[in-house]
Order: sequence, then structure tokens, then C-alpha cells
Amino acid sequence: VGFVPQTNINYASTLTPTSPRPRHTVFTMFDAITEVAGGENDSPGAITSTFRGCSMTAISPTEYSVQIDGDEADLGRFSEQIYKKLMIDAKQQRFQGFRPGTVPPHLLATYKRFAMDETARETVMEALSQNNVKPFEKSREEATFATVNFMPPKKKKKKGNKKKKSGAVESPPEVVEPTSFNGEDPMMEAVKNGWAPGIPFSFEAKIKGQSMGVDVPSVGGSAPGEVEPMLNRNFED
Repeated sequence: VGFVPQTNINYASTLTPTSPRPRHTVFTMFDAITEVAGGENDSPGAITSTFRGCSMTAISPTEYSVQIDGDEADLGRFSEQIYKKLMIDAKQQRFQGFRPGTVPPHLLATYKRFAMDETARETVMEALSQNNVKPFEKSREEATFATVNFMPPKKKKKKGNKKKKSGAVESPPEVVEPTSFNGEDPMMEAVKNGWAPGIPFSFEAKIKGQSMGVDVPSVGGSAPGEVEPMLNRNFED
């Protein structure tokens, strides 16, 4: 087992200040009313939501696929806040061979990966909550992330005083595509290839939970509402 950062982050106090300032986008984006549908087009089990940056699909009555768009969900800022809190905790620890308040450079990648992981898990848990899905006891820790992608930061152009020759054809702007990672540990691969806290990232996760008060969408050959809702909901005015 590799190094695991020791921290005790209170996300509520870190990201939801008591002042009247707006809540962080990661939390407020889930506040919109959601509508559970029986599937759209060729996507049985799709859950249509009005909030930006998140879409969910019921794979089975107790398993869901969650897709998060990091740009729309503002995960760059969220991950940066978590990383800053991690660094505050890390600098309070004593690492053998290093001065107090110094975090060994070889551990920074692990802390970055931990920040990405915490950002993703907190976002998925909030998505379940606002879509009336109650996670099981170990859903958060057992959630899996199949794909992670982010837009590489733009390379800085070197400043030069060379004048363009008249009639010279300018080269077309470079098209930058999102970098995608999957496999056993896509988050660490993303960190190794340039991701850092503050950069938005998108991902797809699978997590288990129980629908609460809303019929489960049609999945495969099963009929909508096959699982009895945990709570009764009355949608009548």
C-alpha cells in the first residue's frame, strides 16, 4: 500500500461559508429540480436533470452511472480549494529528513491525486442526493471511476521581436483536444500527464444506491418502478 495523505477535511466549513456569499458551484449546480424519465431515445434509464454539468443513468435498480463535465461544474476551483486544505494539513506533519512545514516533493503527486479523488467523490455523492438516490453505507468508498479527462494547459508562446514578412501565410491555430485516461488508476495517470489542482476535469463514475420516492427508470427489460420507493412522495399540487 502506498502513501495515503492524513487529513481531516470538513468540506461543509471549507466550501460553504456562513457569510451570505453564494454557495460554491459544485453544490449549487445540484439545487435545480430534477425529473426522472423512463429513458430518452436509445438510452433506457436516463435521468434527465436541469442542472448543468451532470447527467445520470440508471444501469440497474441499484447502480448508477454519473457523468460530470468539469468545466460546467467548476471542478477546477473545487479541487484547488481541497488541495489547499490538504497542504495546510500536510505542513503540520513531520516528515523524516525534512524541515518542519516542508512536504517532500516526491509526495506532491500523491496529494494531487488525492485532491482529484476527493473532488470527484464529493461531487458524485451530491449528485445522488439531489437526484433522490440514497447511497449505501459503503457507496462513497466503493465508487469506481472508469474515465478521467482534462484539457491540457495551453503552452506559453515565446516572446520575440521578429517581424512577420509581408505575404507570409500564418499557420492555423493549434487544436487542443482533451486528454483522456482510463485503466486501473486514471487519476494518477492524469496527474503524471499534467493535471494539477485548479484545472477542470471531467469523469464518469459508477456508484450504487437506492431510489427514494421516485420510480426507478426502465432499465433493459425491467419495468419502471420495479423497486419499491423507500419514501412515499405526492407530486400533486
